[in-house]
Order: sequence, then structure tokens, then C-alpha cells
Amino acid sequence: MGADIIGRRYAFNITLLLCAIFAIATGAAPNFASVCVLIALMAFGGGGNLILDTAVYLEFLPGKYQWSLTFMAAWWGIGQMVASLVAWPFMAMYSCQNKLDCTNANNSGWRYTFYTLGGLVVILSILRIVVIRLKESPKWLLSQNKDAEVVKVIHEIAQGAGKQSSLTLQQLESFGPVRQVSDTKQYHPMVVINHIRGLFPNRRMGFSTFLNIASWALIVEHDMQ
Repeated sequence: MGADIIGRRYAFNITLLLCAIFAIATGAAPNFASVCVLIALMAFGGGGNLILDTAVYLEFLPGKYQWSLTFMAAWWGIGQMVASLVAWPFMAMYSCQNKLDCTNANNSGWRYTFYTLGGLVVILSILRIVVIRLKESPKWLLSQNKDAEVVKVIHEIAQGAGKQSSLTLQQLESFGPVRQVSDTKQYHPMVVINHIRGLFPNRRMGFSTFLNIASWALIVEHDMQ
């Protein structure tokens, strides 16, 4: 929803940084309650980034290649493997062996794991901003009637693929502007409310939205246990 308001690029980078910051903060949590809150905030950033991954991927690809989105699921397994390999030595070397003698001093393996994984995501976030710069989605730019930027991004994508695009600003403008649902300003609170309403346009769609939210909530609860 936020990505529809501020754009895919900013939302992607923000969610990535949020995930990293709250992961590091979790490692420094003083008690179990704060761990739960910080992990929830970390998941908020991670979940938002997960959705943006698919949105950005699809919006940069021609329709005939969008089926390849299914292969992105493989990264779940790779990510879990990397996290497990990072946690393995920390949990083995810095975890208490006896529940009766378990203190912060001899049970810091999980903290080191969060510090390391959070730091890794911080580094990757910086690389994403400085080195591997994400271009704004042409589809989002088009929805905002930013035709000149659409043409620029399309030409940059074509050049990156060793191709040339014949699209011109005059051609794009000849189709006229994209009609907005309302005349409300982009950052007005009503824009957010309208996006939320879009998830519940009727009983069937509302029930589907509820099931999606409930299923992800149950997945998080299961992982916490």
C-alpha cells in the first residue's frame, strides 16, 4: 500500500533497512516481551519487502516472462540455509547447557545471530542503494503520469539488455494522462483509506483478505513457538 503512494524504489529500500535495524535491535533486547515486539517489527519490514520483491519483479518483465516469478520461491530455502549456517556456530558455542544455570553471560548465541544477520542485511541495503541501484517501476511512474521518467527508465532498461527502445515521449503522451480514481493529493490520508477499502470491496474479497492476514499471522505464531 505504501509502495503505491511513495513508489516501489523508496518502499523497497525502506523495508529492507527496517528489517535490518529491528533485527540488530532484537539482539540487544533486555527481556522476552521486547524480543516479541522487535521481531514483530522486523517481520513488518521483511513482509513488506517480500511483497515488493514480487511487485518489482513482475513490473519490470514482459508478460510472457512473468511465469518465472515462481522460481523466486527458491530464495526462501537459500535464505533459511544461510541463516542456519550463521546461527549454527553461535548457538553451539554460546548457548547455556543447563537450564538451571542459564544467564545472559552464557546464553548469548541467539543475540550474536541477530547481530550478524542484521548487520549482513545492513550491508546489502547499502549496496542496494549505492551500487546496485533499483530503478523506479515504469508501471508506477505511468500511474503517476510521469511520462518523461517512464521513457527514461524504459530506455535505460533496454540499454542494460543491449537493446534499443523506439518509445518517445510524444508517443506516450499521445495516449493522454492516466485517470486517477480521485483528485485527492498523493500523500493525503484519504489515499491510504482508499487503498484499505480496496481490500474489502465486497464480502467475498473481504473474506479472502481476512484469510490471507490470518494465515500469515498463524505462520508467524508457529515460527515463534
